[in-house]
Amino acid sequence: MDKISKKNDIDKPFHIIKNIRFVNEEMKLWVDGKEYTFSLKKISSRLYNASKIERLAFRISSSGYGIHWPLIDEDLSIDGLLGIKHYPPTIKYEYPQQHLLAVKEKSSIYKSKRNK
Repeated sequence: MDKISKKNDIDKPFHIIKNIRFVNEEMKLWVDGKEYTFSLKKISSRLYNASKIERLAFRISSSGYGIHWPLIDEDLSIDGLLGIKHYPPTIKYEYPQQHLLAVKEKSSIYKSKRNK
């Protein structure tokens, strides 16, 4: 189940990853103070088929954004594992006409640049 990022998820620039362990065909991961368990078969065929040494040779990105396994060339994002989706902020116009004028103005600027 996907979860939509809340305001505090968006403001948070990184995750704190404390521990990654492999138990049989599962990856156990401590992220932001909570333990999560993932089936390797479901999240990555490369990790599922990797040897113990290949699984243990990983790097956590300094921002806590993801995990990289260089020996098997695999990358997983923490947000992807947790099912967090980020959406771009929406701009609210006081009057809908403002939006239409802004779009029209941008398109005419681009057209005039292409015609030069």
